[in-house]
Amino acid sequence: TSVATVSAAGLITGVAEGDATVTVSYTEDGITETAEVSVTVAEALADILAYYRAYSSNLEVVETIDLLKAANDWANAVVPPDFTECISTIQLLALANEWAATE
Repeated sequence: TSVATVSAAGLITGVAEGDATVTVSYTEDGITETAEVSVTVAEALADILAYYRAYSSNLEVVETIDLLKAANDWANAVVPPDFTECISTIQLLALANEWAATE
């Protein structure tokens, strides 16, 4: 399982607890530039995203039903079992980004 994903537009989304290094390279006018970005995903983010991923049959992919459940819980401030707070806007957006990348 990866710690973070990177969209075609360069958006980095944390998907699991841990650390990752994202290397970015581009070439312009014959000059290549490279940069590294360190990414740390906190356990709370990984756990709540895993909770919603598990709502459907595929634990590795965010399915539409997962996203709809998370959005409904967010809209109604529902706290999932074994959590102390509801999914945040940032967490919901991370889930939506994962969903968009797989649809």
